[in-house]
Amino acid sequence: MAQAPTYTPTTDFSEDERDNVGGRSTVLTADLDTELNNIAASVNALIANQKLNQRDDGNIRDGRVKLFTLAADVLALLAVYGATPRGNWVTATQYGYKDLVSQGGNTYIAVVPHLSSVFAADLAAGRWLLFSLSASPGATQVVFTPTANIVATNVQAAIEELDSDMRALITALSNTVAANDALIRSDLASSLLLSKGAGMIAYNAALLYAAGTVGFELNKRKSVFGTGVAATDVANVNAAIAAAAANTVIELFGNFTFNATINLKPQIWLKGNGAKITHTSTTLDCLAYTPGAPTGFPGKIVIEGLEGSGAGNAGSANFINIDANAPYIFIKQCYAGSFFGFINLRDCYDTIIEQCGFYTCSFGVRLRRECHSLTWLNSQVDGATIAAFAINYGGGAGTGTCHNINLLGGALQNSAVGLWAENCLELHTVGLYHEGNTVNDYRIGVGDAGAYARACYNVIIDGFSSSSPCGSDRNIRIEHAVGVQVRGAAWNSGCSTTATLASYDGFSSRVLFDVFRYTTTTPTATAPIDCTADPTRGVVVYANRKIYGAGVTDAISAGTLASKLWTLGHQSFGGRDSAVLKSSLDVVLQVGASGVLKIKDSAGNDQFVIQVPLPTTAPGAGSKMPWYDPTDGNRMKFQP
Repeated sequence: MAQAPTYTPTTDFSEDERDNVGGRSTVLTADLDTELNNIAASVNALIANQKLNQRDDGNIRDGRVKLFTLAADVLALLAVYGATPRGNWVTATQYGYKDLVSQGGNTYIAVVPHLSSVFAADLAAGRWLLFSLSASPGATQVVFTPTANIVATNVQAAIEELDSDMRALITALSNTVAANDALIRSDLASSLLLSKGAGMIAYNAALLYAAGTVGFELNKRKSVFGTGVAATDVANVNAAIAAAAANTVIELFGNFTFNATINLKPQIWLKGNGAKITHTSTTLDCLAYTPGAPTGFPGKIVIEGLEGSGAGNAGSANFINIDANAPYIFIKQCYAGSFFGFINLRDCYDTIIEQCGFYTCSFGVRLRRECHSLTWLNSQVDGATIAAFAINYGGGAGTGTCHNINLLGGALQNSAVGLWAENCLELHTVGLYHEGNTVNDYRIGVGDAGAYARACYNVIIDGFSSSSPCGSDRNIRIEHAVGVQVRGAAWNSGCSTTATLASYDGFSSRVLFDVFRYTTTTPTATAPIDCTADPTRGVVVYANRKIYGAGVTDAISAGTLASKLWTLGHQSFGGRDSAVLKSSLDVVLQVGASGVLKIKDSAGNDQFVIQVPLPTTAPGAGSKMPWYDPTDGNRMKFQP
């Protein structure tokens, strides 16, 4: 049965009396409450003591019955079965079979007769068997059989022994881990051996690593090492490009031999790291993206840091050929020689060519059809047999127009033609140097007579400087062009001894030569600007510096100019440096009403003064003014 409930008084009689709950009363309620409280204390104490001996299920609590508490008849009953209660265990005592003893709160029964020594030893030797546990046995009362590593004979001692051993092991392990961690960190930071540093970290290019991990970043960079064996090198590089995800960097290391084409694709970065390529084919391009149809976005092909050597310029192999109508082409710090062409672009836009050098070719850079928005930065072509930089070369009608082409710095030299432009809108060069070109430094809009489709529009040549002989033609040849400006030009010693041809076949107009000098010492032409070949419309020559040297007698050779040609220059005239204004048409100088036009000497003194309108009476003496006399038939007169 369950434990007896405790007693708790439920009524406070004194309070009831105070509140007059039961009416008039003669009971001393305070004394009654005291009695009842005493009863509650006694009853509750009895219940508490009962709980010490009785479980909640009504049975006697475990371990409460001891040998010495057994009644005589119980002991006699035990004796019937051969058990002999012997009380507490004592050492050096003879115990017989089925003797019962108390030890550590537990009761044990002897299973073999023996002379006691140490209870734990006797228990471990199998002389005693646990008969009953105490109500709350401790770990010291539970027998433990010693092992090879633990000698304790009870659970408490075994735990303590194990705890001590574990603490020692943990301390030793912690020290070992710390030492190994320091060693691993040192090895990972080392760059001296292949087996250390990056060589200690595994990587599998076939796995798709999560973003933000080292593997994910490595997947965006793939390395290919040159073997010098053409079949192997071509296969390895093409395989790496084909397998590359978007925006992957393909890094080339060492020396490569190609006898076929490396197939580029959008959104890759081919990085050379100083890699050298020997290309042995004269007909197959070295690096090419030619999908056969316009691709449009996403585009983005980056080629950087490659050095290439071709099989010569007699064939048709290009170092780089991109024919794709694709945007975002970046070619940087590449150096190559002995190809038919170095960079051949068709219908490409948003292109940058930066810090590149090319030599021995037919074409350096060749733009075809509608390439636009191209920027050339500090690059050089040396030794092109046709043109160092060509825009729609030989395109003719229907080829489309390249536009927004900007060449900033660098050199086009030792070639037949430096820059050859046809079908081009908005061409701008700044600080481009020319030397050793044999035909032209600039060839703008040159084509068959009447070939309007080859015309160039809005061409600006800033900071032109040349030492090219151009012996078979002229430094600058402009035909079929509208809106051409040559600014800050310098024909240096060694330039063509013939004139620069400003216009041809009557198709050029609005051509401006601004702020230039012509220092050829032995020219065969008498003027650096030659417009005599055919009528020209709107050629302007303006110079604020001395424009030519010995042997040149005029700034421009006008010939049969049809209209609107004028020059304003600083030149030798009549044996003296003079400012000269010339025009093939009338020259009009206009001043406001009641204005004055004055010509002064070097000291600032008036030498000739024109009053508007002309006076009709004689001005004052010393006015140096012309006037007309109505009384003398309106004759013009001059007042010194």
